[in-house]
Amino acid sequence: MTESKGAPGRTAKRVSDRPAARPQRPAAPARRPNPKPMAPTVAGLMVGTQAALLSWTLVVVPVVAAFTATAAMSFNAGASWADAGKVGCQVWALGHFGWIHLGEGAGRALVSLSPLGIPLVSILACLVLSHLTSARGWPLIGGGLVGFLAVDAVIVYLLAGNPAGSGWMAMIGGGATALVGMMWANAGRGAELFGKTGERLAEYLRPVFPVLIRAAVLAAALVVAGGAAVTLVAAIGGGNRFRELFGALDSGPVGGSALILLCLALIPNLLAWSVAYVAGAGFAVGAGTRFSPLEVAGGTEPALPVFAFLPTTGPPAWLVVVLAVPVVAGAIAGWWLSSRMRLDWWQALLAALGSALLAGAALAGLTALAGGSIGPGRMEQVGAAFWPLAGWLWLELLPGAAVGSVVATWFFGPTDWRAWTKDKLRQTPQAAANGDDLAGEGLKKGAAIRSAAVSPSADPPQKETD
Repeated sequence: MTESKGAPGRTAKRVSDRPAARPQRPAAPARRPNPKPMAPTVAGLMVGTQAALLSWTLVVVPVVAAFTATAAMSFNAGASWADAGKVGCQVWALGHFGWIHLGEGAGRALVSLSPLGIPLVSILACLVLSHLTSARGWPLIGGGLVGFLAVDAVIVYLLAGNPAGSGWMAMIGGGATALVGMMWANAGRGAELFGKTGERLAEYLRPVFPVLIRAAVLAAALVVAGGAAVTLVAAIGGGNRFRELFGALDSGPVGGSALILLCLALIPNLLAWSVAYVAGAGFAVGAGTRFSPLEVAGGTEPALPVFAFLPTTGPPAWLVVVLAVPVVAGAIAGWWLSSRMRLDWWQALLAALGSALLAGAALAGLTALAGGSIGPGRMEQVGAAFWPLAGWLWLELLPGAAVGSVVATWFFGPTDWRAWTKDKLRQTPQAAANGDDLAGEGLKKGAAIRSAAVSPSADPPQKETD
């Protein structure tokens, strides 16, 4: 580097010694426009197809794996992979309320008890996959129903061979499970689904109907929780018997895993039967048997580990306290409903009784779905019948709901029905769905008017004077 002429004491760099300019970066490519969203009907077809295939895979893979592990045993002689896959498809059809035949000749038996864990998986798959799409409304629901039924028809008629001639029943059950999942994903969109009629109906029902449904769900959930607690106690007490039955089957590691999955699929059935147990109606595992807090009349049960939890001796006298579970559930639901709506005592009473009727009917219906046949002869009766169980539940839920409603009305005080309804109608649908501002300005005005009416001795307001 050499000095150049210029200001004294300063040096100048040659042009060649200066750092080179940074190269310019190439221009970023233009972003592609966002792809056009998938049509709702196509999205529904994909949701229904994927949900059906997912639930089918969770059933067939364990069955085929169990066959692979036990292929060398004598009872699998002459069987093939295709036979194992066909059995898995038949079990999937059974889970969607179809029927299958077991055995040959005179020992052939009809099995119609559906493991409720299988349709539950289908419902949850439809729900989750529907939420992963941006589409909503009837196109999504219709597409999902068509996609699920298409896969259902292939599995039931082509792969399972229309077991026991019940393909039509498996189609109805599969369509119903898909419809429940898709409608669940569109919950709260009644106005969008049914247009102006749905909007008017929603405005008419919105003041009362959502609270009734929530109270019914609360009562049913409390009864199921009580039944689950009883089932847990029975499982702890029958753990040794469960291990004995499981070991006696000697199904190997893979077969044992398939057996465990079958027991897991029957857990919703056990919960439904526990509802019948705490209600007092009881349930049967074979004709002439009854398991309830009032009576235990057992017999020879199937050698399934899940039946190891059944009581083998008579119930102790103190066990009748479980009959209080539906009563307490009805009282809590009636209290909650009346404290939210704050009606006159007779209006709150009618609303609480309506929610108790809904809860009892729903629980009895789900428990009836959990029953069926698991073999010939006396094994054709397993589970609980609808009407006896519904009668027991109503006999316990209705008094509890009535007491809870009346006590809550006395505690919180009534309010004007018209003021409450008008206040609710002024809410936005989102605020009503979230349960916000249930005691609004109409309630406050009604309370102020009533307090003034019941306090005539209070001095009237005086006019201000100059």
